Amino acid sequence: MPDLDSADRKISIGSLLLILRFSKGADLDLKLARFYDSDDDFLKIYQRLKMTPCPHCKVVGTLILNGIIHGYAEFEHHQRAVRARRVICNARKRHNNGCGHAFAVWSANTIKRLCLSANTLWAFIKGVLSHGNKALALKSLDSNLSPSAPYRIWNRFLRGQSNLRSALIQLCKPPKPLRNAKPVEQTVAHLDAAFPLHPCPISAFQRQLQISFF
Repeated sequence: MPDLDSADRKISIGSLLLILRFSKGADLDLKLARFYDSDDDFLKIYQRLKMTPCPHCKVVGTLILNGIIHGYAEFEHHQRAVRARRVICNARKRHNNGCGHAFAVWSANTIKRLCLSANTLWAFIKGVLSHGNKALALKSLDSNLSPSAPYRIWNRFLRGQSNLRSALIQLCKPPKPLRNAKPVEQTVAHLDAAFPLHPCPISAFQRQLQISFF
């Protein structure tokens, strides 16, 4: 993958001419993505930056890369891992100036305010439903989080049920209710139904809907 930070100004002449045709508030039918699947996926987002209106001021041609957002690695907390790319609306241009607002484009396998990946979070949720023991479910994933972590993570998941189901209904109808199923089990079944071929419905949820899982 190319060095995106150093290559930020290397846009094609065709793209530059297109940008010059649009003024503030122009509608290019493009929105800045908030989640990406892979480096290749982010490269496509990067290549469209100069044709994407700023989410705040709607000016076209002012979005640029502005570094990387790091966080603790999932299983090695003394190491740092890439969690997102920072994009800003350039406010230092001589003409067609931006607003200066900054935005994060997150990896879809990243959960905001949580060092667990989407893959691990999904395995944890499935483990709790299978074994009924939150501490054991997280311990089986070789996590070195605090003893209270599994309960805090689970409660956060429970609090997000309404928002998750409201978002999932945009993708597919909920499956038929399981007999004696708890609401959280229905949510997991709905996730499975929405992304039947994806190994991690949580990352697929974030990438497709462009919203945080919780």
